[in-house]
Amino acid sequence: MVRSRLLDRGSETLIVYLEETAVDSDGNTIKRPSGDGVTLRVTSSEDRSADAELPGQVSNKVVRIMARQVPIGSWSRVVFNGEEWDLASPPRFTPGASRRLRHIEFTIKSRNRLLADG
Repeated sequence: MVRSRLLDRGSETLIVYLEETAVDSDGNTIKRPSGDGVTLRVTSSEDRSADAELPGQVSNKVVRIMARQVPIGSWSRVVFNGEEWDLASPPRFTPGASRRLRHIEFTIKSRNRLLADG
């Protein structure tokens, strides 16, 4: 049932690789992203950005993501618009004024790729 076009029919897709618990070679319990991704429809808005103007500078893009439900954790891997992004803030449940407006909100930060000249 669609309660909100903004939250239930987002215009962009986000792939979340769920957080899993594993044991490393030393016998320590660790958390890491799993190999299976979940594709979700989300709504995004640009939170802030700073573009690099000179060679050697780094661009900084932060995007706010909103969705009805997102199975995301601190160690999850996020792919947005075909690029890998890092979780910039933990997911936050927003109760909204009614059931229609309940959603999860979080921000992601782009991983800068250094491109070779030429």
